[in-house]
Amino acid sequence: MALLKEAALDDPWLGALSRAVWAKPEFSMLPLDYRVVPRQAYRGPRLSRDGLRVVFCGIPSDYGTGFLLHLLARRANVCAVVCSTRWQRTHPTADLLARIAGHVGRPVEVVQNVNAEAFRNCLNEYAPDVVVMASFDQIITAPTLSVPRLGWINVHPSCLPRHRGPEPIYWTIMGGDAEAGITLHWAVPRIDAGPILAQRTVAVRPDDTSGSLARRLVEAGLPALDETLERLQAGDLSAREFDFREAVWGGIRNLAIRLLALPFSRVGSLFFSEDSKVTAVTLAPVVFERGTARLGPAMVGHLERVAAFLLEAPSVSLRLAPILTQADLDALKRELATEELPTDALRDLGARRLDVVRQALTERGRVDTGRLAGSSRRVPLVEAAGAARVELDLRP
Repeated sequence: MALLKEAALDDPWLGALSRAVWAKPEFSMLPLDYRVVPRQAYRGPRLSRDGLRVVFCGIPSDYGTGFLLHLLARRANVCAVVCSTRWQRTHPTADLLARIAGHVGRPVEVVQNVNAEAFRNCLNEYAPDVVVMASFDQIITAPTLSVPRLGWINVHPSCLPRHRGPEPIYWTIMGGDAEAGITLHWAVPRIDAGPILAQRTVAVRPDDTSGSLARRLVEAGLPALDETLERLQAGDLSAREFDFREAVWGGIRNLAIRLLALPFSRVGSLFFSEDSKVTAVTLAPVVFERGTARLGPAMVGHLERVAAFLLEAPSVSLRLAPILTQADLDALKRELATEELPTDALRDLGARRLDVVRQALTERGRVDTGRLAGSSRRVPLVEAAGAARVELDLRP
């Protein structure tokens, strides 16, 4: 941790800030409310103008602030700092990262949407070699990811591919993991899924909290960031490809734990192995009134919970399968006044029910339609009894 001492920063205000951050026994992922402002101009040496041109993106949490201070302490060529406005809706405080960047004479870009064309054009003007993001609250799309010469590096506090997505430190502890990790990986359009550049692990202690573990992970991640930037500077772009199998199952497993913790928000059922580990998650089907495409009782709320489930599990999708019953057939026969139903009538009812589910999940629930695959059957399956429904089958 020598690089983070006041002597390395060579500035009274930055030194005091660094001491205040590292004096904490626990690190938070929430924005810091650090109200001390610099009373005089920056007194440290100028940052480097050589080497990789680095843009830093983050929110002013202990986690994000620790990484920015480290880049300044190592005299990295930080050509700009990007701050997000989204967190300020819930935590209306001044942005400490912007204050730090302004103090050392580096440009600050405050952005609500990093994927907007205006911001991409602005980022392009900085001609960055790499963008480093730590504790950032926006998802980056392919056009924005393509701006830096080398790419975006995400600093994720888990041993990827395990614990992708939000709150990985919490789920590390909840899952009873013996080790926690911090991973530097190339950012890609899929969340926390790019090739791995560097990874460090620390043991999880019996008395660890999310905060105490976050602090040790940042401490382990700082030299990993140094080594990664040095390799990239030397032209070594090697990275380990991402294994999606563990990532997909990890996402489902973590969400299963959430279902256990929130029994009144259940969206399905859990299955356990003999040693009490969760082995599968099955979503409850969407039930319809017989012979119609009208949702059954309580199904609007169920679909809202399914949508929330999917938004928290970006690595999984659903296969939708309409199941008709004999009661459906009887209702259709009465409606059409016939004893022989045409095949098209069954297919049409199944298709209309699929449309209702898709519309609820995509329009009201904001789920990407590409994650909702239909059944491959030309004619829906018909059961003698049971509920008329659309089954929701989880798929990677």
